[in-house]
Amino acid sequence: MNVAEILHKPILPAMISSLSDLTPEIIAQLISKSEKWHAERRTCIGGSDANRIMKGEMHQLWLEKTGRVEPKNLDDILAVVMGIITEPFNRFWFEKTTGLVVEPPCRIVHPDYPFIAANLDGICQGFVWEAKQTGEWVKDEQVLQWYYPQVQHQIMCKKDTDKGIMSVFFGNRRHQTFTIDSDIPYQQQLLDREMELWRCIETDTPPEGFTPTVEVSFSDMREVDMSESNSWASLAHAWKDNKKPAKEFANAADELKALVPSDACLAYGHGVKVSRSKSGSLTIKEM
Repeated sequence: MNVAEILHKPILPAMISSLSDLTPEIIAQLISKSEKWHAERRTCIGGSDANRIMKGEMHQLWLEKTGRVEPKNLDDILAVVMGIITEPFNRFWFEKTTGLVVEPPCRIVHPDYPFIAANLDGICQGFVWEAKQTGEWVKDEQVLQWYYPQVQHQIMCKKDTDKGIMSVFFGNRRHQTFTIDSDIPYQQQLLDREMELWRCIETDTPPEGFTPTVEVSFSDMREVDMSESNSWASLAHAWKDNKKPAKEFANAADELKALVPSDACLAYGHGVKVSRSKSGSLTIKEM
């Protein structure tokens, strides 16, 4: 069994009888990237780039895309390697628990901008499908926040879909499926930044208005007194004033979802509705 066969296995049973083929050498091939792969990464803006763009890493991405610095080697990061190795099992478990079928991984390019592309883990019912693995104690909201740019980027590339599906393992205790709706205003903001980055790459000029990310060891970091910053003062007061209401808001949302009968696809009343997706996830909105 070669690398391509392992990566594209739609179900696990066919793989179980050949697990002995998943040797350290095969695993090394799975997690290592070829020169062609790295060269291809420099010719476009991809989904993982979208996450970094929205985190403010425009300058660092520009350095990497223009060949000024080498991208960070992720081969020795356990979380990254686990995500790669468990992707086929993630696909199997999702299909087993939902009854849906995930098409094999594929690469798509934005219909209007050839420099914007996405490597999809799969497609399910016409929606982009993304496999993720995270820590056992990570909250759902954190996962959605981390990968929201990537999924919106993928939806934007596919164009003929209005949703994305994230299949997430939380450690080895929980699996959760999230359905993410297309967010046009967010996509436009993301597209503007991606186009700006690409303009800077083509003109070989560094992005302006974005603070370059600088890696500093913890021992070299400093303490900073922000008492003289008006912006800090305003935001600090807003944070303190809204800390308790925010907690009450989150608790109310959790308790409202807990009240939804297990056989209900929609529950509503008093200006609030909770809808259940086909995958079972609950979403609360104001009516």
